[in-house]
Amino acid sequence: MERLLADLEAAQEAQERAEARAEVAESVRVEHAGVTLVDRLRAGIGSVVALSVGTETLRGHLLDVGEGWLALDRDGVHAVHGVDDLVRAGLRLVPVSAIACVSGLGRPHVAADGSSIGRGWSSVLRAMARSRAPLAWHRLGGHTIVGTIDAVSADHVVLTPARGAASLVLPLAHLAWIDVNASGR
Repeated sequence: MERLLADLEAAQEAQERAEARAEVAESVRVEHAGVTLVDRLRAGIGSVVALSVGTETLRGHLLDVGEGWLALDRDGVHAVHGVDDLVRAGLRLVPVSAIACVSGLGRPHVAADGSSIGRGWSSVLRAMARSRAPLAWHRLGGHTIVGTIDAVSADHVVLTPARGAASLVLPLAHLAWIDVNASGR
């Protein structure tokens, strides 16, 4: 009888351990399901990544991530303390919506510290307009325009081309990436 009770007790303990493991596994799946691409990118700040954007692959150190955008540092030497630090040669600004694939992020993470939360595209683009920094605006489909941003609106910018042509209205929906402080290449 004692042996039977011990066997039943052991079976009950094994069942409870299995249920606890299943609950933990489900909890991890639920937590992972809530992680967005922006969360993954924020957790990967400092990593060397490759982004598929249109027909191009952009490589660099993941420097900063905001609401709907990221900054890639091709040189790996910059630091960002504010939005105005994003207006530097060697940086690429990429809308998250233009990214088809990311490699180099490593294992999934829960949201990082969120230091860039709230800095949307408009704040970054306004900093570029204030600085009058020359940039290369790469459109989806491969066309590039070099110039300076004159005005930032809700879903487009007004850009003056470097070669003195008339200002252009460029929808943000067609942006692939921006090379900051670009010469007329």
